[in-house]
Amino acid sequence: MGSGASDPSQRVQSTVQPWLRFAVGLLLLFFAWELLYLVSNPQAAIKIIFGTLLVLILAVRGWWSYRRRSRRSKESGFRYVYVNPDGSARELTADEQEYLNTPFHGADGARPYIKFRYESLTPDGRIVGFLERRQLPAGIEIQPPPTPAPNSRVNECE
Repeated sequence: MGSGASDPSQRVQSTVQPWLRFAVGLLLLFFAWELLYLVSNPQAAIKIIFGTLLVLILAVRGWWSYRRRSRRSKESGFRYVYVNPDGSARELTADEQEYLNTPFHGADGARPYIKFRYESLTPDGRIVGFLERRQLPAGIEIQPPPTPAPNSRVNECE
């Protein structure tokens, strides 16, 4: 075989962290123990299932609240800023503000890409994009919007 082909008999190295393997093992052990308990005590099954679902819902809610927390103090200005390729941020131009205020259907391919967090990357791996002002880290200064280029008249007819 050529040097570009891989041998299918080679063992694939796992990139899973050891602590994650340990945690998954503990969870599997816990669930096996819980199943044995549920089989022997069906009345407690409802309480355990309800409690597990409640804890799961609260954990997801807490994680979501943590991820959506404001990273800046309340500021005046438009709701969104633009993150530049170098990671800096700037205010939006009037055209960009109008574009973001335009109602779009969820499946419309022309709708703007609004980042969930500052660290989020575009599908092609760049950091650029529109971002909610409150999600911009406090240490990043927001620059003014770019000035429009002057109108140049190449072919002026009289």
